[in-house]
Amino acid sequence: MAPRRGPVPVVTDLSVFRHLTSTDGRLAFYTSETAHKIPETPGCYAWFIPLWIYHDDLPKLMQVIRDLRCYDEPSEKDVTAKFTWQSVDLRVSRTEPIRTNPQVEDTWRRLLSEDRSKTALQRLLLEASLLMPPLYVGRTNCLRRRYTQHVEDPNGNFHSRFSRHARSVEFRLPVSDLLFACLCTDSSTTQDLDRVDDHELTTMIEHILMNACRPPFSIR
Repeated sequence: MAPRRGPVPVVTDLSVFRHLTSTDGRLAFYTSETAHKIPETPGCYAWFIPLWIYHDDLPKLMQVIRDLRCYDEPSEKDVTAKFTWQSVDLRVSRTEPIRTNPQVEDTWRRLLSEDRSKTALQRLLLEASLLMPPLYVGRTNCLRRRYTQHVEDPNGNFHSRFSRHARSVEFRLPVSDLLFACLCTDSSTTQDLDRVDDHELTTMIEHILMNACRPPFSIR
């Protein structure tokens, strides 16, 4: 029998999620219109693509989202296989076809056929944006200041990489139009974690998140 690795979570532990996005919760989501409300506290954050209806054609929409996420991922790569007395040079290519089906596309077209259902679909897609993997994950001692740096500094790591890549796939989406999610970790809300300082805590959480979701624009 495998040894137990600590207490087993119980269902009531999940109640934490009911409070995260409340007025006194630690988790929040912001756009350029609400950026002035971002707290000036330590924390971890992530950037997400908002799922607007960029194209009425569903496969094209899905391709746009994929292209935006495929930063620094060349579709072809040269590989050398070494043996004892020789080596073989290979060029491998990766293909990721967009998978959909006639039924899904028919549902999509019917929802776009009138303004009322199209508006409702757009809202639903925007809400679903936060179910996608993030573009970038980071940590900071001041969430609002870091948001401003990412949005306003064209030479910043994330801003320059994302803007350059968006142009390369012929898509106009400035950093300011992305979604900003943040988790506050300041000492006033994490008294039980006072064995480490804010920097140690946010660095650890950032490390876990980056390895779990592998955001394409974050630096390893």
